[in-house]
Amino acid sequence: MAEETLGFWNRLEFFFLSDDKARWKAIGWIIFVVGVCGSIDLALLDSSVDDGVLLMGTLALVMSIFWIGLYCSFGRSSSMNTEPLYFISRRALMFRVGILVAFIMSLRLPRVEAHEVELKLQRASDKPLDAESAEEAQRALAIAREGFLKLDSKIVRDTGTKFIQTAEQDSGAWSAVQEYLSYRSFLNADFVPALTPATGTSKYRSNVNITALRPGSERSPAFQVSFAGGYASGDKSARLEQLNSPQPEGSEFAYFIIDGGRATIGLDGAYMRNVIVRSCDVSYAGGRVRLENVWFINCTFESYVLVVPETKKLGGAILANSHPVTFRNLA
Repeated sequence: MAEETLGFWNRLEFFFLSDDKARWKAIGWIIFVVGVCGSIDLALLDSSVDDGVLLMGTLALVMSIFWIGLYCSFGRSSSMNTEPLYFISRRALMFRVGILVAFIMSLRLPRVEAHEVELKLQRASDKPLDAESAEEAQRALAIAREGFLKLDSKIVRDTGTKFIQTAEQDSGAWSAVQEYLSYRSFLNADFVPALTPATGTSKYRSNVNITALRPGSERSPAFQVSFAGGYASGDKSARLEQLNSPQPEGSEFAYFIIDGGRATIGLDGAYMRNVIVRSCDVSYAGGRVRLENVWFINCTFESYVLVVPETKKLGGAILANSHPVTFRNLA
């Protein structure tokens, strides 16, 4: 065992310090294979530059380890004896490299899967009044959420807007809109502000409108309200109240956080400022509402069912923003 270990490390040292031919051969093959795979990923699969660079870097690392492992397992260092250095045959080496490349390219590439979903949404949105198109969009978005795929937010906005515009003519289109809003809230998790603990007390009393309770254990909370972000002055602090019952002053906290449980959070009649609505079901029927810097994170919109101009406008505002939503309907 000691001799085998010694031989491996000596061959590794010989590869890096003495065997120029083998070293440059490895570098050449790695550059060639990585370049080909990267070109395929960027040009044919239409991946982003970031995803292409990540694939190429990963492939270069894996191939380097693979090549060094082959060298140290099958080559013999002439520094230890007089026998010449040898490698496995070129055919065998090419076969192994081919297997490695095929394995790398068969891995689940999130950007490739995301691109396929984006194409499905674009095709479906070309016929937003078609029932099958609406169902196809819903399925595609559900797959994206379940697979944690990050779709292009512009494509989500543009294709979702087409379903919003035709929703009054087809109830199936609005079902697709609900799925679009849910997926948009999934994407918003990347943009939520960094939250620091907040301590202290305040006379402010938050008020949340609950429109329904889903079945579940009575021991599990319907929802939970917390605060974060440190201190904020009155005119900049978070607010979470009802328009018909205004608080005399701000909360003095930077953010309110509503964490979902069994409750459906109703937006009608609400005044929310600097509020993060997280993992909740959300409803809105087109009533008076004032939203300022409101994040919807990993929410569902199953109860967002009424199709009126106000709900369409708010739906469009949610889809259009990767940042917090500001929306007012005070008429």
